[in-house]
Amino acid sequence: MPSSSSKTNKTRRITVAAIFACAFVALLVVSVWQLALHADSGQENGTTAQQTNASENSSSTSAKNISDKQAPSTTSDEGDSDADAGTADDDDPQSSTSKSTSNANSDTEKASSQDSLTSGASNSGTTNPGSTGSGSSSNGSSTPPTSQEPPPPATITVSISIDCVNAVNYGSATAQSLSSSGYLLSTQLTLSPGATVYDALIACGAPVNASSSAMGTYVTALYSLQEKVCGPTSGWLYLVNGSQPSASCSSYSLSDGDTIQWRYSVNPGDI
Repeated sequence: MPSSSSKTNKTRRITVAAIFACAFVALLVVSVWQLALHADSGQENGTTAQQTNASENSSSTSAKNISDKQAPSTTSDEGDSDADAGTADDDDPQSSTSKSTSNANSDTEKASSQDSLTSGASNSGTTNPGSTGSGSSSNGSSTPPTSQEPPPPATITVSISIDCVNAVNYGSATAQSLSSSGYLLSTQLTLSPGATVYDALIACGAPVNASSSAMGTYVTALYSLQEKVCGPTSGWLYLVNGSQPSASCSSYSLSDGDTIQWRYSVNPGDI
């Protein structure tokens, strides 16, 4: 009996020692495992911090580089964007077609607008053919207003003079008896419109001898100085404003402000 009890006690002690050994090993294993976890965590934290610092340094460097290149890059980007836009327009046939269609439509609208303006301007000068308004012809187009001529003057004023200077210089006694200088008359007359040179001669009161012919009235003498007394080609001729008309004195109508000269001619062309 004492030996059996001793064995039992010994077995119990061994069992307890084994339990404590297992517990100790378990605790040891847990402690080692926890240490390993802490070590790994610390290593991971360090790696993460390094990566974070490296990322911050890289971001700072990138920001500095972008800041240094921002000004020229802006101009380049603008040019690139314009070039890209032009390239996109050139590369996109649909866009080119749309632009061409838009331009064609714009040209058509402009042409239509011009046609409308032309049509409006044309229509503004015409009236309804059925209307009977004043200033419209039978076909409906308006006629321009007729220019109104000023009324003729109630009277005209002319100047008239008579001289026989050539006859005096020729030595005609009749001419010298009328005037030593040869000037017989110079005056102004107020006549009715349509008056002739002969009408003015009668109106001035000079003594006149005349004859009628198919060509008109012909003056043969003034102040008793007859034709042909100074030669076969001598006689009375008249001028209007310095020129010798081809009409007879009774056919030439005067205008306001005309100047008439009756002169005795001795040789052709001496007046």
